Amino acid sequence: MGALWLSLAIFGIVLGVGVAGVLLAPTLAAPALSDFNAREFFKAIRAIVIGVTSLSLGLLVTNAKSDFQKHKDELRAQATNVIVLDRILRDYGPDADQARTELASSIRNEIRQIDMAARDLITDAKAFGTSHMGRLRSALIRLEPTTDGQRWLKTAALTKAQDVVGSRWRIYEDLDGNIIWPVVGAVVFWLVATFFSIGVIMPRHSYAVGGLVIGVFSVAIALFLIIELSYPYDGMITISPRPLEDAVAEITAPVEPG
Repeated sequence: MGALWLSLAIFGIVLGVGVAGVLLAPTLAAPALSDFNAREFFKAIRAIVIGVTSLSLGLLVTNAKSDFQKHKDELRAQATNVIVLDRILRDYGPDADQARTELASSIRNEIRQIDMAARDLITDAKAFGTSHMGRLRSALIRLEPTTDGQRWLKTAALTKAQDVVGSRWRIYEDLDGNIIWPVVGAVVFWLVATFFSIGVIMPRHSYAVGGLVIGVFSVAIALFLIIELSYPYDGMITISPRPLEDAVAEITAPVEPG
């Protein structure tokens, strides 16, 4: 809910500044804006600020969406690696059953951790990266291959397990988000300047005020999306652990004969 409350606060600040521009306009307009050249200069500066703000908001939204999709693809890739690792262990033989059990247990634990992260219940986020994975590596290391095929499968399993661990650590790193707050602060400052200038020159009637509210609400939604998408495992818009759930269902399903 942090992104929602922050965007509402920004909405209130920017709208308040816009209304302040409306209220202060009578005192500012007479001495400063009655001159035609002064008004044109003021409009030119406002156009520059609006252009910079629009470009920055567009880039931030696009970057946040791309980053969110990247994390989503990472989770799907991890689910694929889990299934491939399980297939390798199945091919190894019954001696790898313990490792397969530890693999399923570690992924179930990761699903729980993702759910806890979405509800702000993780007190030690660092544990997210390693929990249960140590037992899986130990089970793999304890395998004693007796044929060249099993030796190759053990090496492949260790490599694939490392990919799974790496994905998990990247998820841990993403729990704190990746938003660049100074950039967001600069955009908010530009929005304040923009809507103050709009308030100064806007007509004084209800339709114009309604348009001002809609404009401020629109940029607040954009900032909400930027902040929300920058925290892929926390908030109202989160990455679902469904791919991992499907992977667990796949690796724990009974093996059909033949």
